[in-house]
Amino acid sequence: ARAGVGISRLFDYQRSGVKSVMAFVEDFSAFFGDFATSVTIAGVSLKGIFDDPYALGNVGVSGMDSCRPTLTLPTVSVPAAVIAQLDDHSTMLDDLRFAVHGNTYQIVGHEPDGTGMSVLALEKVLA
Repeated sequence: ARAGVGISRLFDYQRSGVKSVMAFVEDFSAFFGDFATSVTIAGVSLKGIFDDPYALGNVGVSGMDSCRPTLTLPTVSVPAAVIAQLDDHSTMLDDLRFAVHGNTYQIVGHEPDGTGMSVLALEKVLA
């Protein structure tokens, strides 16, 4: 019975014409303070969460391994030069390279998730 009362109040509120919009802004600084790696991309120093997961697939007798290194960071932190060069598609410039944990990575994709975070897809640059 009490659930019905709550639902009818919700409908009364919706019918009243009162409209309220509340902006929601997430503060991601706690995540990047504890787990972030400092990098320099296109001349811009920033912090992001680097991940290089390993995956082993059951392909044939010996299997197949893979990795997909990424750098997760707030979308507002992605340098404009990175977005412009990725949108150009004509060339991959050294500006899209950065070093982390002793390896050099090339940015090959930018994936904003719509919540204020972006994932930069990376490829390891072989020496």
